[in-house]
Formats: sequence, C-alpha cells, structure tokens
Amino acid sequence: MADGSETTTEDFAGNEQNTIFTISIPDLREASDETIAQFARDRDGRWSAQTKDLLLQFQTTRLDLNSSWACTWAGWRCPCCGRGKAQIARLSPGGVLLCRLEFHHDHLSDRAKRVFRDANPRGDDREANIQSDRAQKALMVFVERFEETLICIDCNLSEGKAKVELVREIDPDFTFTPSEIASFIEVAPNRLHEVDFDRTRATWLSVRDDVAERLDFASRMAKRGAAGRHRREVAPGKKIQGYLQERDVVFSQFLRAAPRSYRYDIGFVLEARSTANDSAGTSPRPKQKTRGIAPSDEEFAEFDRAQQQQKSWARVGEDWSCIGCHRSKREIVLRSNSGRWTGQIHMVTEYEREDREESLASPSGRSVLVADATSDERLVPALATAPDVLSTKIHIARWSPDLIGDRNTPVLVNWLAKAAEDASHGVSSGSPP
Repeated sequence: MADGSETTTEDFAGNEQNTIFTISIPDLREASDETIAQFARDRDGRWSAQTKDLLLQFQTTRLDLNSSWACTWAGWRCPCCGRGKAQIARLSPGGVLLCRLEFHHDHLSDRAKRVFRDANPRGDDREANIQSDRAQKALMVFVERFEETLICIDCNLSEGKAKVELVREIDPDFTFTPSEIASFIEVAPNRLHEVDFDRTRATWLSVRDDVAERLDFASRMAKRGAAGRHRREVAPGKKIQGYLQERDVVFSQFLRAAPRSYRYDIGFVLEARSTANDSAGTSPRPKQKTRGIAPSDEEFAEFDRAQQQQKSWARVGEDWSCIGCHRSKREIVLRSNSGRWTGQIHMVTEYEREDREESLASPSGRSVLVADATSDERLVPALATAPDVLSTKIHIARWSPDLIGDRNTPVLVNWLAKAAEDASHGVSSGSPP
C-alpha cells in the first residue's frame, strides 16, 4: 500500500544524518480495485466506489470515463454549473455511462499566436527567436479572457451550442468564460444543460468591444515585436525557488532509488486502470454530413497565406492533390462550426526494414529504426548476427515554445526517456536492448 515509514539515523555524536522514508507501491497492473482506491485516494477511476455505485444506479456495465475525470478526486465540482461528479454522470443514448471532464481554454490566445507568428516568422537568429518566443508567451496573459479551466462535458457542450447559434454574429475565435457559461445554462442533475440563447447573445454584445480591443492589442504588439521593440535581456540561468526546488530534489532522489520498471510507468498504468472508453464508435445516431461550402477566391487566398507557416502546407506545390482522396488544396478547406476556415496537410511516413548488408555495415546504419521497433515499442538490433555497437549519435527531444506547459509534452518526454534508458541498460548488460 502507499503507507510510508520514517527512519532517522544518527552518527556517533548523536547528530542526525539521514532521514529514510519507505514507500510501498502495489503492482498496479494486478492490484485489486480496493487496493488502487487506497493507493490513489486523490483520484477517481472505474475502480472507485462512487463509479461502481453510479453504474448500479444507471443499470449499465458500459462506461466512458476519461483521464481528466480520473485525475480529479471523487468530490470534485464543476466551476460552471456547480454539480458534483454524481450529478454530472449521465447515460448516453447508447446506454453508456458518461463520466467526462474537459479542459476549456480561450481561443483568443490561438488567434493572437497566429497574428504574432505571422508578423514574427522564425529565422536563423537564435537570440531573436528566443526574444520572440518569450514576447509571445507574455502577450497571451494580456489577450486571454480566462485561464484554462477544467469543466464538465455538459458545460463544454453548452458553450459550443451557444457559439453555433451565434456563428454569424460573433468573432470565430471568441470563447465564453466559465462564469459566462454559468450565466446562460439551466442546470439539472444527470442530463444535458438547456441553453438560453437570448442570454448568450446579450453576453456576447456586452464583451464584444473588449474582445476587439484585445485582438487589436495583439496585432499592435506583434508589429512592435517585429520592429525589435520590447526586448528583454535573457538571464544566463534560472533557479527554481521555494517548494519547486525542494520538490525537484525529492523527485530526483525517487528516480535514483525506484526500480527501473516504476520510474515512469506508475502514471501510465494507473491511468490505464482508471479510464474506460466503451462509447467509442457506438453512437446510435448516424451523423448527417452537410454539403461543404467552398471558400471564395479572397477567403482561400487569405487562408493559403496564413498556412505558409505550416511546413507541410508550404512544402507541397500549388498543384498538390491528396494521394488518398485526390482533392486539391482548395477542396480540402472547409468551414468549421465556429465559422473559421480549416484544412491541413499531413506528412505520413512509412518505415521499411533495412536488410542490405552494405547499409547496415556502415556507421550510419548501426542505429536503425525498423518496423519491429515501432510496432513493439522497443529498440532491437538490425541483424541478429550483428554485434551490438554503441551509437555515438545524440537524440534530443525538441518541441516548439508554444507547447511549453502542454500536459502531453511531459508524457512524450517521459516515454522517450524510459525507452532510451531501457535500451542503454540492455546494451551495458550484454543483452539485446
């Protein structure tokens, strides 16, 4: 279990030397639901007593419980509608118990980022790129109307309904704040909210000028940044202060002391034991596909100009067509429910096994990613008969500054770190990585 014991050792003079904490972690893959409930008391998954009671209450065994629900405790309440989890859970038309929470963020920040990047494209000057990234991050605080907030799925859906109703009136990047959502929904336990569209329109009209001023501010600051103004000298090093520094030290000690298999797996395994997705692909209502509206010449020209910052879009020529559906660039551009034009080109890479002896014998061929490795999520020698050779390559995980703070970034980095550590351990011990 997660019970800890404390032991303090002393030297011969009676001075305290070390404090040792013993933490017992169960095998989360095989542990019973009751054991996991005791281990993760501040979380709430399909194993919790409350979830099981809800399944009995709604007389179903099918569950859709996402990671956001699982990462909050059983007593969590929605900041918009004020309902607790027991009042948020509801049965879908397909008979699945929906237990879902969503992160709600201000899309004005997305608009401001596009405006800033258009005016400040990245170049070869590293210092200028750093200044640009920091200025963009600072700008978001003055453009966003609210911080990213965890809300229930019904409040998130209600906000979407409100914007669809007002799609011809509101700015396509406008987002209602949590408190504004609370002002135009009618709440009842275990069902979708009713939306008062008169209130949504009144709310939009009351903040319309403020939204325009924020976007104008973003545009003006982007131009000033492009002109080299508002530079801020970057410190050569940045120390972590207070509890963050203490937390960093404690976590590093845990990484050194914990068994290899537990260093990065605990969170992944706990999430797998907590979530459920029985509603995937089971919607009883067939989706009606409406005929898309093509953009005008001016609208497509503006969209194409904005997309030049996207590598995949800019890399292909104007006469490009999709290898799958054979549509052109213009034909893949569609209007979203929010009224914005959207369209993306994805670069898909297919890996093939390298089996040519001359290629594998070369220095560049000694570290090969083969199809087996990607499918099995492991690294393997390219040839069983080839000797293990330590690679001199350095592989670095990199991401754009706008992903700093994104909750998916540490998940990817932790997985990469674990895979690299396991591979290194296998090579040093003489066994295949």
